[in-house]
Amino acid sequence: MRNAERLYDLRGALETANAPGHTDLMVTPESIDAFMEANPLPLDLFYADGLVVKKRSLSRKTDTGHAITLSFPVCTASEYVGEEGAQLIALALCGLEQVPEGNEVLP
Repeated sequence: MRNAERLYDLRGALETANAPGHTDLMVTPESIDAFMEANPLPLDLFYADGLVVKKRSLSRKTDTGHAITLSFPVCTASEYVGEEGAQLIALALCGLEQVPEGNEVLP
């Protein structure tokens, strides 16, 4: 019987009469911009630029300054798989290789 009560409670929470209205969840564009500036999304290490899959530049601090690894093309997707295929390749590569510790991804 306890599961039935839980299901009833869950169903009640999902009914439109009990759901918050759109005005309850609205935020100003300015607050979103400020939040995104303070909390930028991490850049993926690999990305697709058209059919070309590229690895982003990396920067790391050294004893004398910064070492920068320049961005470079990894592969070119064929017309058969197209730009969507190139994006999937970049996504797969992101899952295989992580940003090395102490490095920062540059835009």
